[in-house]
Amino acid sequence: MSEGNRSPTPEPGGPQSADGREPTAPLPPPGEDAERDAALDVAHVLFMDIVGYSKLLFDEQTEHLGRLQKIVRATEEFGRGQSGGDLICLPTGDGMALVFFGDPESPLRCAVEIAGALKDYPGLRLRMGIHSGPVYRIADINANRNVAGGGINVAQRVMDCGDAGHILLSKRMADDLGQLTRWAGHLHDLGEVPVKHGVMVHVFNYYADGLGNAETPAKVTAAAGARKRKKGPSVSAAAVVLLLVIAGGLLGLVAWSMLRRPPAAEGGGRAGPAGTPARTLDYWITVQKYRDGKPFEKPFRLSGEINFEKDYRIRLNFVSALPGYLYLINEGPAGAEGPAGYNILFPTPTANGGSSALTPNRPVQIPGQSWLVFDGEKGTESIWVVWSARSIAELEGLKALANPEHKGAVEDPTQISAVRELLAKYSGPEPTAVKKPAEELTTVSGAGDVLLYPIRLAHH
Repeated sequence: MSEGNRSPTPEPGGPQSADGREPTAPLPPPGEDAERDAALDVAHVLFMDIVGYSKLLFDEQTEHLGRLQKIVRATEEFGRGQSGGDLICLPTGDGMALVFFGDPESPLRCAVEIAGALKDYPGLRLRMGIHSGPVYRIADINANRNVAGGGINVAQRVMDCGDAGHILLSKRMADDLGQLTRWAGHLHDLGEVPVKHGVMVHVFNYYADGLGNAETPAKVTAAAGARKRKKGPSVSAAAVVLLLVIAGGLLGLVAWSMLRRPPAAEGGGRAGPAGTPARTLDYWITVQKYRDGKPFEKPFRLSGEINFEKDYRIRLNFVSALPGYLYLINEGPAGAEGPAGYNILFPTPTANGGSSALTPNRPVQIPGQSWLVFDGEKGTESIWVVWSARSIAELEGLKALANPEHKGAVEDPTQISAVRELLAKYSGPEPTAVKKPAEELTTVSGAGDVLLYPIRLAHH
């Protein structure tokens, strides 16, 4: 995202003159003395942008921006700020900055209102940053109201630290609002993060009652890892000698135990041979809303799971840099009539040429051009992902069940027992899953030649 998109433009809305242009506030006209005459003030800034905006098509960009503007204008805090003359609005290309004067709670109250409204538009992914600091009230080249200064710049840097759904605050803002009971319990210290030009900003994450994003932003995680690597171990010379002696003894014990160990049995289990690299698999979810049996709005992509509505349709997408074999088993929610049932989603006789083998770096979409549909019962389903370095004969034998006529249902009691045994066989410590909202995917990784990971799909 280029910095060029950040250039503030005239404030939208408000009364207009006869020629359709907005009347200007009594600010100094542009010219040699504008900077000298600019008024310094303390502003409380809410900076926001649409995540993934540059990847959208032009008509999608227009649609997303228009919807965001409607949401913002509909908030009570926006209306209160405009009616009182305490608000300057600055479009920024892929979002906007709301500059409040007077009440320091205004930007966070507005952010919470916006986050609540966005629940109805999961395809519109927004991140927000809040800061309180000095700004100059100035006029731009068209003599429209504008602001400049550290207050708005830091708010943008705070926002840049977040991912989709995050409402981040600077330490200065968090220190002020943390004195109030209604905010104090929902501000979570994330520490310092390096931003543009190596500047460090101390950020806090706000989330409460399902609003905001409780996950640690990717930039914060990366910054913590970099600090840990930079710090490194500090070991004295004597300790090094002692460690070498201990290591030599351990190597001797390992060699002796290897000579006495019987050969490992083939097949089964999660663990691979010593030194086996971690297996990784990326996935994302494509969602299509439906209304009255017809597609509603355009499909959108999710990095992970949300609480789906029952009339949503989804597709699962997988890709890996490693070769391997993929199997998907859907375990539906248990109902009043008995335990959960199973459906084989992949491989199928038609998808991917009927093969479970994935080609490195070539995405596979399941179920192809159709959609997976939630049943009428609310609950949480599990899509069990089995990602293996080798073909698994028992799962290959279930391929014939994965057909459209039976929706891949496993109905024979013997086969149901076999599926349960297979899931138990490969169960163990759950692989690590890292959501990457900026890349719109989740990366699953773990040691061993077989990974078993559940994608939880809650629907109502």
